[in-house]
Amino acid sequence: PDKVKAFLNPDIKCLYPPETLPGTRQAAELIAHHALAGKSIVIYGDYDVDGIAGTAILWHVLSLAGARVSNYVPHRLEEGYGLNSEALRQLRGQGADLVITVDCGITAVEQALLAKQIGLSLVITDHHRLEGSLPEADAIVHPLIDPGYPNPNLCGAGVAFKLAWALARILSRSERVRPHFREFLVDAVGLVALATIADIVPLVDENRILARFGLAGLATTRLTGVTALIEAAGLTDQKVNTE
Repeated sequence: PDKVKAFLNPDIKCLYPPETLPGTRQAAELIAHHALAGKSIVIYGDYDVDGIAGTAILWHVLSLAGARVSNYVPHRLEEGYGLNSEALRQLRGQGADLVITVDCGITAVEQALLAKQIGLSLVITDHHRLEGSLPEADAIVHPLIDPGYPNPNLCGAGVAFKLAWALARILSRSERVRPHFREFLVDAVGLVALATIADIVPLVDENRILARFGLAGLATTRLTGVTALIEAAGLTDQKVNTE
């Protein structure tokens, strides 16, 4: 009965604490260290909706923290999916100190070794199936690394959202994040909803909560890019649903 009630009436308060997602605390502490030290951080996101939404989430929260942050999205046809060695060399040559992947990287064993060789810190956030050995990154955030995490179906942007939430807590030095972080995280749920639906992950558990409240919040979003997408789709002042 409790599961039925939770399914029919999703409650935002039922989201699992971000630190319960495997690898999140270690990654957030490492990212916070780089941000506060003024190091150059690059978010390396996949080129689909999930990757772009997750990249935007981490870019926004780090920008609010005053970090030196930029993003890199590989060219779909010229570079293909995932981390590639040439891009890592290029980013390091441009002064990057830390690369954070979004929606990719869990199979990038060779690229992780290269990052270490060229002095580039690497945090991998992903949700794709684990295959063989894990990359030797400085931190890995992934819902399947620990089978104890209740929602193995989190999308890439959902993983990024949990990391952004944990990072905001560390930078706020409290579980209750500062107002500017809180305002953004509310808007970020809309980005997670877009990614959750576009990536066709099961709409159960946390995913259902994120989709339900994210869609409802799109009508009042403060994110300029999302507003532009709604206008381009001819959905201004209309209810946005999964379709």
